[in-house]
Amino acid sequence: MNSDFGWSISSLSTINQCGHLWKLRYRSDTQPESGRDLPSYAFGRAVHKMIEEIHLRGFWDVHHWIRLWDEVWDEQAKDVDWEAYPGRKRNFDRLGPGILAAYTECEENRLAEIECLEQRFEVELDGLKVKGVIDQIRRQPDGLLLLDFKTSKEPSHPLVERADPQLTLYAHVCGLLYDQMPTVGHYYLRTGRMVITERREEDVETVLGMMREAQQRVDGGLLTRQVGWHCNECVYRGPCLGELAA
Repeated sequence: MNSDFGWSISSLSTINQCGHLWKLRYRSDTQPESGRDLPSYAFGRAVHKMIEEIHLRGFWDVHHWIRLWDEVWDEQAKDVDWEAYPGRKRNFDRLGPGILAAYTECEENRLAEIECLEQRFEVELDGLKVKGVIDQIRRQPDGLLLLDFKTSKEPSHPLVERADPQLTLYAHVCGLLYDQMPTVGHYYLRTGRMVITERREEDVETVLGMMREAQQRVDGGLLTRQVGWHCNECVYRGPCLGELAA
């Protein structure tokens, strides 16, 4: 049992996708299948860690960060069953240095006044414990800019960007921590494009409503198994679907 559970956008997404998966991940001692870490998750963690280290250590020259990338990537990639994903390891081996080279060569990133990096938070909102990690906050002349890094290729539809619940939640928490509501944005690292949006109080209420509804499902035991194509890449595929086959 995870007694330290707090709602996050990840756990909210999980319960909306499959109630039984949420139960296995957050309310049981069931372990995910070994070697079932997803390639995209491992790659994302490695890139996030590298951006943090680049800023902390001042590793803006490729000769400084390339060796560290090899170490960080090897550590994050070790639990992926790469045989199940032909060609993906080689693609990520090339993509990582390309993303980091573009990031470190960007003058805006080099000169950014960083307020925080990978800031973990745990707050109580509307009676619910809420947790998360803010990738980066920059202090700009007109206020704070909160960034969430993405290793995917393309931005979402503009309406989805504007309503993204993670950015909404993080903007609200930033307002609580820094007494200032930030501008928020996704930084698409493959292209270097930032998609900047703003948030209002009604946006925050929408996300809190989603969390209240999810908590009601948990309290009512409404954690139905949702079997579908998403099960193919689920790290709990064996323990979950094995129950049906038994």
